[in-house]
Amino acid sequence: MLQISKNEAAVEGRRLGLGLYLTREPVILALLSVLAIGFFLAVSGLSRVYHAQQESLANRWFTRGVADLKEQRFDRAVIGFRAALLYSRDNYDYQLNLAGALIGLHRTSEADAYLSNLWERQPENGLVNLELARIATQKGETEPALRYYHNAIYAAWPGDQEVQRRDARLELIKFLLRNNANAQAQSELIALAENLGDDPT
Repeated sequence: MLQISKNEAAVEGRRLGLGLYLTREPVILALLSVLAIGFFLAVSGLSRVYHAQQESLANRWFTRGVADLKEQRFDRAVIGFRAALLYSRDNYDYQLNLAGALIGLHRTSEADAYLSNLWERQPENGLVNLELARIATQKGETEPALRYYHNAIYAAWPGDQEVQRRDARLELIKFLLRNNANAQAQSELIALAENLGDDPT
C-alpha cells in the first residue's frame, strides 16, 4: 500500500510538473516572441535612421557640388560629388554632375568613363549623349561624335525638349562645318528648318 502511494505520488508529481511546464511554456514562448519582435523593430528603426542619415549627407554634399559647378569651381565640385557618391554610390544624377565637373577640369578620360557607364544604364539620356559627343569631338573621333549627336537630337530631355534638341542639332552643324562635311551640314540645316516651322527663335 505504501509502495503504491509512492508510485502514485511520483506519477502525480510528474503530472503536476508536466502541467506546470505546459502552462509555463506558452508564457515563455510568448515572452520570447515579444523579445524577438522588439529586437526586430529596434534593428529596423536603427537601419532606417542610418539610411536617412546617409541620404542626408549625400544630399548635402551634392548641393555643395551643384553650387560649385554653377560657379565653375570645378575642383571643389568634384570633391562635393565624390563625397556624395560615397553615401549613394549608384546615384545617376551624382555621377552625371561629377562627369560635368571633370569635363570642366579637362579630365575627359575620367568623365568619359562615368558617361559611358551612365549611357549603358540610360542610352536615351540626351545630356549624356551630348557630353559623349563633345568628348568624341575633342578626341577627333568623327563617327562616334556623329552617333552621339544624333542620339542627343532624338533623345529624352528634361524640361523643354525642343530647345535642347535644336541646340544639339546646331552644335552638330558647327561640328560638321568645322570638319568640311558641308553636305551633311546642309542636310542637318534642312532638318533644323523643318523642325523650326514658323517659330525661328
